[in-house]
Amino acid sequence: MFVYVSPDIAPQITTPSSTSVGTGLMGYMGNKGGAMARLVFGGLPAAGISPPSFADNSIEELRESEDERGVTIVFVNCHLAAFVNSVDRRNWDYAEIMRRAYFHPNPLPISGGGSAPEAVAAAHPNGYPFKECDIVVWAGDLNYRLEMSGNEIRKAIHKFLPPEADGSDPVLKLSIDQQAPDNNDDNKSNHSEPDRSFEETISFLLESDQLRRVQAEGKAFQHFHEGKIMFAPTYKYDPDTISTFDTSDKARIPSYCDRILWKDRKVEEEEIERLKARRLADARDRKRESHLDGTEHSDVLFDFADEEEIGDESELRIDEDDLTISPKNDHEITSINGIDISDVPAPLKLLKYFSHQSITESDHKPVTAEFSLEYLGVDQEKRSQIQIEIVKELDRHENEARPAVTVIVDGDPNNEIVNFGDVAWDQVVRRTVTIANTGRTAAVCEFVKRPVLPAIMDDDDDGFTKVTSEDVNDPMAFGDESSATGGATEEVCKEWLSATFNNSETDGPHTLQPGDAEQVTLQLALPPRKHGRQSRSAHASLLRHLNKGKEQLADVLVMRVSHGQDKFIPVKAEFKPTFLGYGLTELLRVPDSEGGIRGNPKCTGEVHWSAPRELFRMTEYLLLTLRGIVMSEGGEGVRWTMLPGWPFVKETWGLTDDSGDDYEGVEELTRSSVHARSALKRWIRESLDCDKDWVWEGVDRNGFTEEDKCEAMSECLLDWLGYLKEGVLPGSLYGEVVKGVGGKAGADKILDMLPTAAPPVHANVFIYLTGFISEVISLLSPKYDAAITNNFSPQALTPAALVKRLSASSRVTTTELVKKSVIKEFAEVIVRRPTAMDGWRSETLEKREEERRVAFLTAFVGPDISRQCDCLECTNRSLEIIRFPESQPPNNVLLIKKEGMPSVTGAMIEFAKYLKTAYPATNIILEPQVATELHSSLPFPIYATPYTTLPPYPNRNPYHLKTSLTVTFGGDGTILHAASLFSTSPIVPPLLSFSLGTLGFLGPWKFSDYKAAITAVFTNKARIMRRSRIKMDAFSGSEQLLGDLWPPDSHPNGGRGEGSGVWAMNEVNIHRGQNPHMAIVEVFVDGRFLTEAVADGIILSTPTGSTAYSLSSFGSIVHPRVPAILLTPICPRSLSFRPLVLPSEVEVSLKLSDKARGEEVEVSIDGKRWGGVGKGVEVKITGEMGNFCGGGEGGVPCIWREGSEHEDEWVGGLNGLLKFNYPFGEEVHL
Repeated sequence: MFVYVSPDIAPQITTPSSTSVGTGLMGYMGNKGGAMARLVFGGLPAAGISPPSFADNSIEELRESEDERGVTIVFVNCHLAAFVNSVDRRNWDYAEIMRRAYFHPNPLPISGGGSAPEAVAAAHPNGYPFKECDIVVWAGDLNYRLEMSGNEIRKAIHKFLPPEADGSDPVLKLSIDQQAPDNNDDNKSNHSEPDRSFEETISFLLESDQLRRVQAEGKAFQHFHEGKIMFAPTYKYDPDTISTFDTSDKARIPSYCDRILWKDRKVEEEEIERLKARRLADARDRKRESHLDGTEHSDVLFDFADEEEIGDESELRIDEDDLTISPKNDHEITSINGIDISDVPAPLKLLKYFSHQSITESDHKPVTAEFSLEYLGVDQEKRSQIQIEIVKELDRHENEARPAVTVIVDGDPNNEIVNFGDVAWDQVVRRTVTIANTGRTAAVCEFVKRPVLPAIMDDDDDGFTKVTSEDVNDPMAFGDESSATGGATEEVCKEWLSATFNNSETDGPHTLQPGDAEQVTLQLALPPRKHGRQSRSAHASLLRHLNKGKEQLADVLVMRVSHGQDKFIPVKAEFKPTFLGYGLTELLRVPDSEGGIRGNPKCTGEVHWSAPRELFRMTEYLLLTLRGIVMSEGGEGVRWTMLPGWPFVKETWGLTDDSGDDYEGVEELTRSSVHARSALKRWIRESLDCDKDWVWEGVDRNGFTEEDKCEAMSECLLDWLGYLKEGVLPGSLYGEVVKGVGGKAGADKILDMLPTAAPPVHANVFIYLTGFISEVISLLSPKYDAAITNNFSPQALTPAALVKRLSASSRVTTTELVKKSVIKEFAEVIVRRPTAMDGWRSETLEKREEERRVAFLTAFVGPDISRQCDCLECTNRSLEIIRFPESQPPNNVLLIKKEGMPSVTGAMIEFAKYLKTAYPATNIILEPQVATELHSSLPFPIYATPYTTLPPYPNRNPYHLKTSLTVTFGGDGTILHAASLFSTSPIVPPLLSFSLGTLGFLGPWKFSDYKAAITAVFTNKARIMRRSRIKMDAFSGSEQLLGDLWPPDSHPNGGRGEGSGVWAMNEVNIHRGQNPHMAIVEVFVDGRFLTEAVADGIILSTPTGSTAYSLSSFGSIVHPRVPAILLTPICPRSLSFRPLVLPSEVEVSLKLSDKARGEEVEVSIDGKRWGGVGKGVEVKITGEMGNFCGGGEGGVPCIWREGSEHEDEWVGGLNGLLKFNYPFGEEVHL
């Protein structure tokens, strides 16, 4: 059904909506039924005002003016049940359409028209019922027939039918009509048809109309009207004819099937009232007539009784459903009650009602009705004027009652901007803002939070080997924004600014009564302290952008005043550029005597130095000052002798900053100031930034000692190194350092790589700093360590001597303590971990990286002092404690399950719901196929990686960058599958495994303990066993091969990059595959030929894999903590070829011999085919513990059950699962 609206009246129409009701097969199919459209013309809706509902009987005064609601019209187009005898089914179809039709409560506006007011839709949440309308126009194939002989109808109407298109008369076919009785049987009567006019003939036919009959009986279409029918029956004609009724064998009875009816609610109500009145009058007449005929009082001739004596009118009241008076035959508008309603005003009036006899495409003749509609329209121009006046009046009243708040900055009412002035790094500045309620009502104020914008990333500079991947700078992993903002996604202001109400401890809304005022303290802190003190790397990017003007110290605070006008508080400051945060190559371009970095903040021009002048000035001052302190009298009792590592170790400082503010009149650059240390550091950097000489006289007069100045200068040096862009040792070499330098030779090898990884100035600075550190250690070391070592002690046992005695007794001299402390501080800032490698780290990893950084730097300043720690680490058999940084909790948890087991699926759903309830900030990650299966079962969002980014696409696999914790539900195969997702990454997140599979040798946790497991992980109390992996690389000459697991386009250059490989948790298997002949493989260990193996294959396995395929090939069983590589032959020809256990540091190379009869062998990794390797291809296997990348700790960290460090689960698995060394028939005892 289509409803067309003229553009002239479209703005007057609102709430257009439609629906349909199927009444066909089984009462619901659409082959029968009706389609409906609902429109509201004019009234208040057209003006955008919600009128009262039809059902709102409580608002009688508004119901009286129904025109204000507009005129609601429902158009119905239907197709009711067919066949002559299906009258009851047609009546049922009508009733079902009326009962089941509801219109959508939120319809879309028509083109050019208005939309429904929100209150109108809100009043009908379940839809508009059919009856809630003013007018119904019902059209369609109603299928009601004429109940008389078809022959009689044809003969009666034939003479009035127009000729066919060719001028011939229509065919009159008479036949035996079995569908209705033939009251004029030609065999019984030969008289001719009565001579009726066309109008009389139509009236004669309509006497047998089923529709008129059911209307009279009140069974359907009650109170519907129809225009006077002045056209021939519309059904059934032969197609392509104008006037020929059905000439087929069926000879359908001509009928008025196609009709257009309408019903007006007002007319209907008036009809019912008038009928009630007439029924009551008729009853009274019959009562009086009973007196006349003597049936009641024979002796009374006339008697006029009062209305009260007639009886209760309720006894004579007529039910609306019983209004069955037959309609008149001669009328313009047919009614079902015979009531004269010509005086009833009706908005809808019929103009024309006719059929289209000349249309021949169908066996029906279409029917058309034209109406006119009167409704109360809206003068849009006048409406707009009135609306403007109303809005102005409402605004005036609202403004008078609205809270009014005034913001006063620093006590000056005319000052609208909070200006902090010039601000330097390491400075805290405060300003006061007064919020006063100057209105007549209470004001509720609070600062508006807004989303935290991601930080501006640093530009890439040439000259460095990059270590970041394309996804490293994407902190919004799977929708997780917390890692980018320190856990906060919304803040009141930028990170360097904070706002605090002085009289309240909460950050929520604050209520000010009229006349009240409250002060707000605005604090600008560089570096930012909003989330506590953090490492230098956390704010290095902000410092660099402030130096170069990419970031401005400007912000706008929004003070939200409830029901009032928001207040905007602009904040600004000027940052004074500092040499901190610049790169070494940039500082070389700062010329002498031109104002330093302040005079050339963009560092343009020629290179003037071999190393930054700031480095020379700071180190020169430190060496001279330290030498003077050490050589001064009474040095035995000063700080440097009592606290090894002074002045570089924070815990040894005597000058520190305190919390709080200075008293009025106290300058910051005084020893008594609570910010004395920061002020002294800023004074030192100010001279360096402006290239001015230090004038210490004023500092000395303010109470600062030589030790204070030395401490501040030391921190300035460490700050410079910590904020240095790209660092002294570039990030690309960090992984090489933390692998383990292997002594002086290894350290020299890394140093040789420095000129190719970074510009030459980095090597110059590194060498200069190692010399400086050596000189500092020499100055700060006592000159009589040998005497102490030989158990000689001075006669006076001073505190310093006591420290030395204790040091000697622990076999570590004071010199070594000084050396270790100083090198540790400098190693942290010289060998800096790249930001791209930040993430989860256990305590063991942090300790190991620290020790290897120290070992690397120690190689250039003196002998190795970390061997004792390495020995302690090697003998420590306890499990590691897992720890997540507070700034990076395990927010992204990857769940992996065994396929095809409903019980496992249920366990995963239960786990996910509990995890999300206990830790709402956690993001659940699923594999794509699992996410498709379970997303409807989980009441919260889940995340999945698109298929195109999964393995085997190593460079686009995001799991190792996005996952904080992996949880498996299944057996050992599920764990291997989880490990394979990280087979191209040296970083594997902690793995929590619940044994729900067949074997479960690797899964220590029972699912019933999952709550305890979650608590242990999220409270940093869980322990891990690190299962080492092995790496496989294949080379054809110098070209690295990819195998069949990865498509050729998985890397822009066709490979996966230098140093990449595939990591295996269990084994790498080289076998003959489908070749019937045994493989002949040459085996090399660390480049030396070992043997020529003639066998079905060779297994290179990890200690974890020693209980898998290797065990089936009679390989050795090795504890997973033993760093080793297992070499096991598969069905060797020689019985003397026995399995080998090799150190994890060796490199095993395998080549297919030229003697082999096959052209290639197959390589499988953890049960998955990697591909084939032919002759001339070298397969290299290396152990992980000697080759892991600095960005990850290596191995698969498996989370162990509590207490497992004492009860070895591996031993229990040998006995319980493998039944180690148990004879057949005996029961296993655990």
